[in-house]
Amino acid sequence: MEALFLYILKVNALLAVFYILYIGLLERTTFYRENRFYFLFSIVISIGLPLMYITKTVWVAPIVPVDHPAQLTVSPSLHNETFPYAFYIFIISLSTSILLIIKLLKNIYKTKALSVKYQALELNGIKYYDQAHIKTPFSFWDSIYFNSKNYSESELKVILLHEEIHIRQKHTLDLLLIQISCCIFWFNPFVWKLKSSIDKNLEYLTDQTVLDVMNEKSLYQKTLLKTMGFPMSNTLTHSFNQSFLKTRIMKINQSKTKKTEFWRFGLPLAAVLVFTVLFQIKTVAQVKQSNSYQQTDTLGPPTPPTPPTPPTPPISPALPSIPPTPPTPPVEPTTTLGVQKDDSPIYKNKKSAIYTITAEPLEANPDFIQLDPHSTAGKKIIADREKAIAESKIAMQESKIAIMESKRALEEGKKAVEESKKAILESRKAIEEQRKMAIEAAELAMNALKNSVPSRAAAIKESEKLRELAMNEHLAAIKEARIAIDAHKSTMEQLKKDRKIVMKERLALIQQHLAQ
Repeated sequence: MEALFLYILKVNALLAVFYILYIGLLERTTFYRENRFYFLFSIVISIGLPLMYITKTVWVAPIVPVDHPAQLTVSPSLHNETFPYAFYIFIISLSTSILLIIKLLKNIYKTKALSVKYQALELNGIKYYDQAHIKTPFSFWDSIYFNSKNYSESELKVILLHEEIHIRQKHTLDLLLIQISCCIFWFNPFVWKLKSSIDKNLEYLTDQTVLDVMNEKSLYQKTLLKTMGFPMSNTLTHSFNQSFLKTRIMKINQSKTKKTEFWRFGLPLAAVLVFTVLFQIKTVAQVKQSNSYQQTDTLGPPTPPTPPTPPTPPISPALPSIPPTPPTPPVEPTTTLGVQKDDSPIYKNKKSAIYTITAEPLEANPDFIQLDPHSTAGKKIIADREKAIAESKIAMQESKIAIMESKRALEEGKKAVEESKKAILESRKAIEEQRKMAIEAAELAMNALKNSVPSRAAAIKESEKLRELAMNEHLAAIKEARIAIDAHKSTMEQLKKDRKIVMKERLALIQQHLAQ
């Protein structure tokens, strides 16, 4: 159970570190494709790295046996007391994860049920579902769901291109991976923030790809504004409509980051290396083999040599043979050392042939014989004791160094915790600012839409009035033209009459002149 809790702690710590590094280094860049692989790398490394260890072997000196070893008193472990609480916490977490996974599977089933319920038009491996009940277009796996009646032909072309890029770049796999991580590590707020960042980055990447293909920013932004009022689909699908509309528009108009900024991706790799060095190196102690000492697994007097195996008795058909008595193994004298004063006497046990150094006199005990410290055996025992004392001093120094290093590590950990707290506060402030900006942008857009409707109605009324005036003027002009035509006809008729009268008068004058 402790190993499982330690693994979960490491995984969630790595996910938090990767999210903080993304916010600090990569969020403001336009490396959307590289950021996608960064997120995938973060999830895979966070889950897989705590399972791998690097083994480091350390050689230590053998333990010298002691005649009267100190009794080690083991304090009662808190494991038995905390185990029920840890077990209950584990059961609650596991139950919540199972419920979230069931909900995830239910959402997948609902989305796939649409493809069974309606007929699709399949083209180049992509299925298109045009249904009237769909308010906002979205895509899942290899299917696109939309309502063509809500958009014009140019807008529908942009929307379908956007969703086709989601499908061809397999963005559903990214969403499924981070959604499963959220179901398992639901208690870690950084995992949910990482999911939000992945959603945004996929939309930024798709927007950039669409604009590279069609290069019509104004039409694309107008289409985004038009889909803003529709409700969003579930979190498993790629929806053309997203709540971070203002950020998407800002990213569309942002200038591309220079390639010299690729050094930012080196810092997460350095963080992985530091984590591996600090937490994923196992130190294994190996005991050096020595001629003077015998390596044993437990403290206390050494185990006597194993007697040789007795020979197999011959099989007699008549009488069973009695196996011979095995020979008694020779008892080799061993030495039990203790850290005592220099004038401590040396004794030898008659029965077990064990040498010992003790501060208490054993002359009254008939089983022990006192030895001369200047003899060969006494000198050897004293030399062994001095060697053991020197090794114990070295071990004490190493333990002091290890304690100092652990204190430094604790201080560094405290500093890291403080820095992470500051980063969390800053990220919260940034999130609040982004939320306020998004709300302001939505309000402005809504006001613009509200203002555009009455202004359009007023413009229509004004145009109708102008049209009526123009029609009236046109009719008046036609009437005047007709009056002028009638006057012209009457004048022409009058001119004809006058002309006839003049011609008659001229004929009369001519006749009179001829008569004279």
